[in-house]
Amino acid sequence: MTTVLQTPLTALADKLVTVALLSNVPNNNVTDSTAGIVYLLEVDNRNSDGVGAYLKIADASSATVGTTQPKLSLYIPPKTKQTFAFQNGHAYTAGLSLWATRNPSYTDNTKPDSSLTVKILVTA
Repeated sequence: MTTVLQTPLTALADKLVTVALLSNVPNNNVTDSTAGIVYLLEVDNRNSDGVGAYLKIADASSATVGTTQPKLSLYIPPKTKQTFAFQNGHAYTAGLSLWATRNPSYTDNTKPDSSLTVKILVTA
């Protein structure tokens, strides 16, 4: 069996953004850029006491919890770390703002059981 290791011509992403202690208070424009592409998300909810959380991501330079409608809403089960890969990337054009709540509705502003840690692989 042959193994071939190749170096890609271009990097997949140019920033790794880490947001620690994400809760129901928005983290606005986390990439410090108005436009870019998200390729990978890692969301850690292992500190939960048994309640899942919803990671909400808006294509906006700033967000208001309970008012801003997210472009993505991802369920993170309790006591887990989840990874989401976007094969062709998920583009944003105004900024990347995120927050977490206990319920799926975009109007929800209920604080999750515990804060999440989110890592984002992105070009910006």
